[in-house]
Amino acid sequence: MQESRKLLWFLIGMIIAFIIFLMSSMTNACNPPNLRQQQTQSNSQQQEQASSQQITIVSQTPPEIIYPAMANYSEGRFIGANFIPVKKITLLKKSFSYKAALKDYGKQSGRGKCVTIGHSYNGRHEAHPSENIDVLLSVPESVTVIGFLTIKSVEENVDSFIVLQKAVLSAALMNGDAILVTGEGAETVVKTSGWGIGFNNSGGRIEVDKSYATSGGTGWSTAKAKLLTFPWLQVQVLKYK
Repeated sequence: MQESRKLLWFLIGMIIAFIIFLMSSMTNACNPPNLRQQQTQSNSQQQEQASSQQITIVSQTPPEIIYPAMANYSEGRFIGANFIPVKKITLLKKSFSYKAALKDYGKQSGRGKCVTIGHSYNGRHEAHPSENIDVLLSVPESVTVIGFLTIKSVEENVDSFIVLQKAVLSAALMNGDAILVTGEGAETVVKTSGWGIGFNNSGGRIEVDKSYATSGGTGWSTAKAKLLTFPWLQVQVLKYK
């Protein structure tokens, strides 16, 4: 009886092995060696392409980067503590001496805190300049025009008062008695700076009536933007008759 059971289990095992062999043969028949090789090569190529694409994406720099937390600054054209209208400077004092102007400005002539463009019909009198120069905002009577001046500051910390003192100096060297203010204003310049760990940018823009500046970076960064004001003055040098 036991021998019959062993024989039966042996036959069942042989049948299962035969069925597995048939299924394997059918699979190989449906997928010939060439096709299997092509599939293997295709899979390898796809993996290589995917790997190459991943490497390319990592190594590329994005064409456009949006920087978060940008510092912004905008103001009008004639803004800044160093721009002072001449009308306010001369509210209580309308005459300025050559000696005081020389002390305030620091030098008699040449480029310094300001750039001066001058046209004199009376020459230069450096040895004997005028002692005092009146600052006028309206056209007086009985005067002669002996020169024209345009003065513009070129340093950040120069205010309109220093520009006016330079005009007084130049008018005194022409032996004038007064200056008539015909134009005043301020040239604005945007100054930016910034640094950061990662990407960083800094930029500025001036439009017709406003100035803008931005600076910032990704990650840990600091940014600074400010508007510089450079006052300027246009005057006519007058001689009393």
